[in-house]
Amino acid sequence: VMILSKWPIQYKLQYFYRNACSAHTFVRTGFVYVKILYNNKYVVHVLGTHLQPTNFRGCYLYGESVIRERQLQEIRQFLNERNISKNELVFLMGDFNIDRYHIKQYRRMLEILNVIEPIYYPNSIQYSWDSAYNLMTWTPNHVNELLDYIFILKDHKSEHWLWYNLITDRLAIEQWHLLGTNSSKIYNNKNVPIMELSDHYPVVGFSNLTLLEWPQEQFGIITIIQFRTKETNESLIINEQRYLTLIRDNNNGTSFLVTNNGTPRRNRCLKSEQYVLLIDANAQNYYLSLISNGRKLKMKYGREYANRYVKIIKMDGQNTSECIESNDIIVFQIRLAIGDYYITTNHQQQLCACTRNITQAKQFILYEIERKNAIKTFLS
Repeated sequence: VMILSKWPIQYKLQYFYRNACSAHTFVRTGFVYVKILYNNKYVVHVLGTHLQPTNFRGCYLYGESVIRERQLQEIRQFLNERNISKNELVFLMGDFNIDRYHIKQYRRMLEILNVIEPIYYPNSIQYSWDSAYNLMTWTPNHVNELLDYIFILKDHKSEHWLWYNLITDRLAIEQWHLLGTNSSKIYNNKNVPIMELSDHYPVVGFSNLTLLEWPQEQFGIITIIQFRTKETNESLIINEQRYLTLIRDNNNGTSFLVTNNGTPRRNRCLKSEQYVLLIDANAQNYYLSLISNGRKLKMKYGREYANRYVKIIKMDGQNTSECIESNDIIVFQIRLAIGDYYITTNHQQQLCACTRNITQAKQFILYEIERKNAIKTFLS
């Protein structure tokens, strides 16, 4: 746990929990406490923590929920012993590993800590640990939980305050691969390109914003698209054998999802030179794969078969720093063990990684068909 402040930190302390289980017994789990002189005038107290996680071996004697409750009691005792003035704000924040939707444990946490229950910003994402859309948290059963909070201690705020929490889906500035980009990782099925900052979404706390001041930004936008060739206006389709091919029929093109973040969502901005996963929008467990025999492109079932080094590139001198939009002209590049190749067509009109010359690459016009919000918010 780390606390950063733009204002002077007058006092700092780290505390290690007396109660822990499993591997967390040895990593000295605890909290960090600081006293900050806000605006060089007001004293503010901040405590950041990470409570005992769930599903760790070695917690059979008491169980994680009992350990977490004891850790909460330690926080409460620590704050009581400091005898903090009622005129000074006290913030408690971090990964508490207690799900807001587990009502009994959540209410017990609020009671022990003696904190105000935050009001959730209507446009807030419903979960801070989101295995349905954040690939860093992926689990087979897609468990989604709200575990991260910013609390204010009761009786340490103005009577007229309302306290809000907002869970946001912030993204990294640059795309990265989970296992790195060196050649030895090309064929590792876990090495997916992503834009995530963390396995937990960040939480923002604030007070007294009116409805008019709430931003309207949406999170996790899924964009459904189709492709047609620039020169011949042929539609890209998936044929019966699930190979990618072209047909002269503008009304029957296959719809795709293109994501730069490992899961079927476009994340508001897909940029040139990013690696993408190409997914069948009508059968979202089918991913673009490369068949070594003839280097043909085929949709295969399961993300483990997805080619994770397909790059989308804007053409015709378009601004590559801006988001790719509908009607933009693009080509695809695929990294092979022997180098980078561009996608074109073979004599059967099937797509293949058959040329190293970008001027011979098949140019496509990207058409946006539909856009929808993928992540549930408190307004959903």
